[in-house]
Amino acid sequence: MESRSSNNNIPDKRIVDSFSEDEREEIQKIWEAAGEIRRETPELEDQMIERDLGSTWNRIEKSSWTHTNKGRSRNGNRRRSKQPYTRRDTSWRWFLAAAMILIVFGAGYFILPKSYSVAYGETATVQLSDGTIVELNSGTQLWHNRLFGRTNRKVHLDGEAYFIVPESDRSFSVQANEALIQVSGTEFNVRSWSSDPGQPTQVTVSHGEVEFYSILSPDKRVYLSPGESSQWYPGLTSPTDPEPISMEKAIGWRNNMLMFTEQSLIVIFNELERKFNVQIELDDAELGNRTLTTHYSEPPSLETIIQDITVVKDLNFLETPNGYRIFR
Repeated sequence: MESRSSNNNIPDKRIVDSFSEDEREEIQKIWEAAGEIRRETPELEDQMIERDLGSTWNRIEKSSWTHTNKGRSRNGNRRRSKQPYTRRDTSWRWFLAAAMILIVFGAGYFILPKSYSVAYGETATVQLSDGTIVELNSGTQLWHNRLFGRTNRKVHLDGEAYFIVPESDRSFSVQANEALIQVSGTEFNVRSWSSDPGQPTQVTVSHGEVEFYSILSPDKRVYLSPGESSQWYPGLTSPTDPEPISMEKAIGWRNNMLMFTEQSLIVIFNELERKFNVQIELDDAELGNRTLTTHYSEPPSLETIIQDITVVKDLNFLETPNGYRIFR
């Protein structure tokens, strides 16, 4: 690690020399991580980072060397001190230095998370740094802080995604609304749209075992096995009991299927909007509460689907410049 004066925003050589070999290695790792952050987040202004680092190191030097300076006379000669410099001071400075570096650079991680967004009418597959593969449905957003894979394996989800998680000693978790899904290695589907009424979070497991619970009640968990599904709604202390489910219906979206079982029209129309990248307007909000079961293994045109729904529910529709309007 390069040692220059604090005027150049790098720790004073006296401070670096006072660290043990192990401490220097740890600080080197922190600086290397800081360099990665700066390369990955060009959005952060270098001048802001340099300014903050300079201020940080000035505080560290002031705190670390005040006692030493107190032991000198005005002409610079060393005065005898009743409280000599000790190894404990070095450890204290090490923890302060590490904390300050992480605070300065950590802000970039949490202010600017790494995110993945899928446009309406499209799907996408991403591979995370820990090897996890995530298939994202239309309109889905997935994000995590920039320490992912280094100190944690946690992601946040708004939408629907299928996760293929490799085995690891550290657990992998997905937060969706106020629900948390935790695994060590498995395959599962999470559906949790903030735009859906009631904002339910549904988890369906293909392989392995999954823990599912509310972050407000972490002691009330359910454990899901392959072929089982559970839901959590805001206000519930725990997710619903696991129930068997048809995997074809639960993850049919991965094969371009449309599968709705006793689902409200507003949820169905939301799904159609995302899948076909259109706008569907309801003249009466009450219409959205009606439920419908419909399955399309090979979806026809959107107009055909809209026509099928309106016929079954005794409704009418008109095409608009951006999509369709549904009315009585």
